[in-house]
Amino acid sequence: MTKLPEHLLRPPEPYIDESIRKALADTEFGGIPLWTKSGCTLFVKADSKRIESDSDQLLTVVLENEEYAGVPLIWFDLGFSSSDQKRPKVVIFLDILDEQAVGCLNALPYQRWIVLHWYNQELEYVCSSGIPWTKEEGLRAQGLIDWGRKVIERTGGGDFAEAMKQVFTHGDVS
Repeated sequence: MTKLPEHLLRPPEPYIDESIRKALADTEFGGIPLWTKSGCTLFVKADSKRIESDSDQLLTVVLENEEYAGVPLIWFDLGFSSSDQKRPKVVIFLDILDEQAVGCLNALPYQRWIVLHWYNQELEYVCSSGIPWTKEEGLRAQGLIDWGRKVIERTGGGDFAEAMKQVFTHGDVS
């Protein structure tokens, strides 16, 4: 397996870092995806203990999708070798109506790595990690934009924020 290039693990640039902090302050959903120089990059918000135990134990990043209450949900599901079943899993959702999210999905077929920048509960940058991204995973991502648009055409799209609230309240996503 090819080693992740070190330049991808550098901390985000200061102007990006401040924007990320603001966006992470508004989310409690595990993180946000952004299209950056290295493609689709995940900015993960977690408590310090999780970062300490899990940031270097990342085994898989899987792109999942499901229709929920008429809303096309697409998310990254992060799998860790040290995951405690009692801990909530880390998931990062992409809003198909958001340009950044669509940019991330469009980048996935062409990139070889998923880079994660980790922030603690005080919104301080802690570290970066990465995992290989296969061509097969990238090709699967290509079809998710079309799938999401078809769901929106059929259902009107629903309310993404409300669907997210319900998913996290009831834990209904796979």
